[in-house]
Amino acid sequence: MTIPDGTTLQAGTTATKTWRLRNCGTTDWSGLTAVRVDGGFGPDRFAVPATAPGAVRDLSTTVIAPATAGHYRSTYRLQAADGHYADNSFWVDINVNAPTVNRQAVTSYD
Repeated sequence: MTIPDGTTLQAGTTATKTWRLRNCGTTDWSGLTAVRVDGGFGPDRFAVPATAPGAVRDLSTTVIAPATAGHYRSTYRLQAADGHYADNSFWVDINVNAPTVNRQAVTSYD
């Protein structure tokens, strides 16, 4: 929903990533956590609101673009309290521009 794959962010930018997920199973999503299973940016984990079977839920978290320019992708999976992971994954995929450097000319006078 927000931050489509390949979005370019400035280094260090804070943004909210929102996914729209559907509970296609037969049990409630209750007590689940979204856990980062691959990638190196974004939170390690965040809570998932309870969601009934067949319902759609918007799931959001705050991410901070890495300080170094490049392409970044972090992948998440839902995890139950017993450690069991859901089969499907979702991700945030961004490109990061190099930080803007404000350089001013320095002139020396004797």
